[in-house]
Amino acid sequence: MSNRSISSRFLVSALANFLRGGLSFITTIIIARDFGPKEYGDYAFLLGTFVGVMSLLDLGTSSAFQTFVSQKERGKMFLLSYAGWQLLQVLLALLFIGLIIPDTWFEKIWLGHEKKLVLLVLVAVFMQQLVWKTMVQIGESKRLTHRIQLTNLSIAIVHLLLVIGCWIGGFLSVQLVFGLIFVEYLIFVTIAYKILFISKLKNEAFDFRLTL
Repeated sequence: MSNRSISSRFLVSALANFLRGGLSFITTIIIARDFGPKEYGDYAFLLGTFVGVMSLLDLGTSSAFQTFVSQKERGKMFLLSYAGWQLLQVLLALLFIGLIIPDTWFEKIWLGHEKKLVLLVLVAVFMQQLVWKTMVQIGESKRLTHRIQLTNLSIAIVHLLLVIGCWIGGFLSVQLVFGLIFVEYLIFVTIAYKILFISKLKNEAFDFRLTL
């Protein structure tokens, strides 16, 4: 890889991250002003809780995945195997929180929040923290930094505009914000699947021994 290519990717990443950070800051300020201390505290608590849950569920597999996809281009079966592992993670979490955990424990952990809201936060953070991170790792492994960073920036812009629209309309809420996050990342994951050429990967058989 040429020094020019590395420099270009670095500059694009730095600029995009700076702009995305600014947009996220503005979004956070709008949400905080609209919610007030109590509702924003609930929002931050739910978000922080499930960011922690996602880190626990990850078990370090995302780092291993990044190592494997960076070594060489992997086939569809490899990516589908990892996607299946991530799907299993979130399904087990949904099953545990939705059906297995006793109601008394649920009330103590999530402090009176409705179960449907908690489950919504779970899938929203799953899309944001695990699924999208996987798409970024695939893009970086294919040296498509410009596309990934542009998509990251687009997500931040769309989220800000939607939050502003809901704020002006007077119907911004914790449930709505997490609903927006889920839908946004679902749409952009679909877009990334196309622009990262994942659909054009080879259908080679996946053998775990080949990753060693």
